[in-house]
Amino acid sequence: MNEAKLIEKLRRKNISALGRIIDMYTPYVSTIIRNALRGYISREDLEELTADSFVSLWEHAENRTI
Repeated sequence: MNEAKLIEKLRRKNISALGRIIDMYTPYVSTIIRNALRGYISREDLEELTADSFVSLWEHAENRTI
């Protein structure tokens, strides 16, 4: 499934689309957070901030555009 379709499903609050996005982008989001904080973050905090990013995406999904 392409990203545009995933985003559209996410905007309609499709939980499986969120799961797919989490699977696809967790490594990328984690890397950005780790690099931004340059090693000043514990593994647990990294996991929590990554999860918080996806929670925020879900909560604001209706406002997302392609």
